[in-house]
Amino acid sequence: MSLTAADLQAIKTVVIDGINEAIEVLILPRFEALEAKVALLCQAIEQLNLQVTSLENRVSALEHSGSILELRMSSLEATIESIDGRLQAVENDITEIYQMLKQSPRHAFGVSNYSRLTNSQKLDVLSREIVRLQADFKPTERQ
Repeated sequence: MSLTAADLQAIKTVVIDGINEAIEVLILPRFEALEAKVALLCQAIEQLNLQVTSLENRVSALEHSGSILELRMSSLEATIESIDGRLQAVENDITEIYQMLKQSPRHAFGVSNYSRLTNSQKLDVLSREIVRLQADFKPTERQ
């Protein structure tokens, strides 16, 4: 028994229809579920990209703020160094004044009992003398 062309065509049609039906019943629902999951993943990726962009902008702003803070910190350090130098000079001047007062003769600044005065009284006498000297000082004109 040999199969005729019509038989072969009928078998072919039955097999193809069976495959198509199997694809529609078994495979297509799985592909549709996978497509839905891929769509959800794409949305999540887009949201993550937006969040990453926002974070990048924030990091950039923080870097800019950090640079500004570094500049301000450098300026502040220079100011503190300047103040520290001036404070050291004042401390040295005060030390010299105390040494001068300690070693001054008994009749310093026209006060006969200078060595017996309290430090506060000595500073008052010294302050008056400085004011007197300052009043006598006349700066020379520069050309």
